[in-house]
Amino acid sequence: MPYSHLKWDSIQDPTLQRVFQHTDMYLFDIYGMLRTLPPSDKDGGGGNFSATLVLLCVIDGLAQWRWSTEGQEQRFKRLIRCRLPWGPEGKGKWVDKGNAADQLYTEFRNPLVHELAKDTKASSRPAGYTEPVIGRWGSIPDELHNIEKIDVLDEWNKNWPILTESADVQGNPRYKLTVPALYWAVKRMANDMLEKALNSIQ
Repeated sequence: MPYSHLKWDSIQDPTLQRVFQHTDMYLFDIYGMLRTLPPSDKDGGGGNFSATLVLLCVIDGLAQWRWSTEGQEQRFKRLIRCRLPWGPEGKGKWVDKGNAADQLYTEFRNPLVHELAKDTKASSRPAGYTEPVIGRWGSIPDELHNIEKIDVLDEWNKNWPILTESADVQGNPRYKLTVPALYWAVKRMANDMLEKALNSIQ
């Protein structure tokens, strides 16, 4: 089944239309990355860092559109806390959403944008935790290791967290981000925001 586009062309306001058209372009790019990478001949990377960076840019952009008068960090975290779909929190489950907003900004967004993913320990990282990691499938079952199947899911299984705790090879705790889970949640959030924008205009 092909990529399901956002319905941005149903918006009459040209500024608002561009917001969601560009959001859709970014999401389509990420879909392509996750569908075709790594190359079958292994001559190229998996795209996990690049896909995550673009997803965080989408969050940044939607947050700027929604709350343009707030500071960048504040609106980024607010969008995650207020709008991003989330699951049950606790040990072995989803990271607390407020903490996740901090981690996504300080430990994922900032190093990817500014430092080539250098491990610069942020003040939000708990004591004893090592560098966070980005993975492809996490808890998503093998039969769904296909972005085409992820893209058409109506609901997200709460047993597949976006951000959870894991351990490195020495057994030290760390956070692990799952790319397709973040992709699904960001796309659902964008669709929900688009629908609310349309309803407020009508």
